[in-house]
Amino acid sequence: MILENKKIRYGVKLLILLSAFYIYMDGVRIWNASSSNAEASIDNVSLVKKKEFLERNYGVKVITSAGTEAIPDFWQLPPSSGKAMPAKPRAIKHMLLAIEHALKLYPIEIIKNNIKSIYVFDHLEFYGLRYAGSVFGDSLYFVSNGSSVMNIRYLETLFHHEFSSILFRKYNFPKDKWIENNPVNFSYAKSKKQVLNSIKNYSNVNGNEELYKAGFLAKYGQTSIEEDFNLYSETAFSEPGRLKQLSEKYPAIRIKMEIIKQFYLGISVKFSKVLGQL
Repeated sequence: MILENKKIRYGVKLLILLSAFYIYMDGVRIWNASSSNAEASIDNVSLVKKKEFLERNYGVKVITSAGTEAIPDFWQLPPSSGKAMPAKPRAIKHMLLAIEHALKLYPIEIIKNNIKSIYVFDHLEFYGLRYAGSVFGDSLYFVSNGSSVMNIRYLETLFHHEFSSILFRKYNFPKDKWIENNPVNFSYAKSKKQVLNSIKNYSNVNGNEELYKAGFLAKYGQTSIEEDFNLYSETAFSEPGRLKQLSEKYPAIRIKMEIIKQFYLGISVKFSKVLGQL
């Protein structure tokens, strides 16, 4: 009986210990879940505050929950057949950081007068091709699906690229002067097929000796005068040192760089703070 009583006592103790262990594990699970929810809640709050900050200080509304319905109706029709998917929370955070960093390089009044909304997507598609960004009227469209520091830098460059299109279209860019600097007998892409092929090759944004001598920073710059200008603008704002070095070696690039400087300074002399280093 004594042995049996000891077995019973050890069995009871074991049950108590097991019960305590499971209660502890349930507590940990509940705590972790509540902590994760709290972190998500805090993160969502920070995203909302960041959006409010951008709208309050720059007059820019950032929309991150929209999909295809945010694309202009005629872009949704064939043959462009535009599609879009809402951005994911992690990517939104990095896009907002990139937007804030990029906006600091522009006079506030230029932003307020030229951008009303920025849409952030996880996926943007036209003509069956994935797009990184686009622009329509005073709205910018971006895709953000990464979370690295390098991705933030890329998104900043993308912002400069797309925003320059708004300025190009609104402030009477000197197209004739720009084209005069291009090689004799050169012409930008004319057919839709040529343009789409250029978009497919957009990832190849590295130039070479032949392109530099002709005044192009990359093959993609030969798509259209606007895309040529976009590449110069994004480089002037994100890699001014590189653009300056290229301009010192290649006369055709130097001429276009000077046109870029005069164009932006004609919009606002406050751009001298950024472009003065060119």
